[in-house]
Amino acid sequence: RWAKICESEGIDGLKPNYTGGRPEKISKSDLHKVDLMIKENDEITIQEVHDFILNEFSVDYSMKQVWEILTQKLNYKCKNTKVIPKT
Repeated sequence: RWAKICESEGIDGLKPNYTGGRPEKISKSDLHKVDLMIKENDEITIQEVHDFILNEFSVDYSMKQVWEILTQKLNYKCKNTKVIPKT
C-alpha cells in the first residue's frame, strides 16, 4: 500500500496526516475567558471553574476534564481542589 502511495504522491505522500479528531467543546476564546476569570479570583476551586464553564458556555465537563484543561491547556497548577495562580 505504501509503495503505491509513494509512486502516486511521492515521499510527501508518506508523511502522516494528523487532521481530524473530535472538535473542542469550547473555543480558544472561551478558554481565554476562563483564564481571565481565574486571574480575577485569587482563591478559586476547580468546582467553581466547572460551574463557570457550565453556566457561561453550557458545557458540562467532568471534574477530571476541568483539571486537565487547567493543567494542560491553561498551564495552571492544582493542589487538591484549589487552582494555584501562575507566577
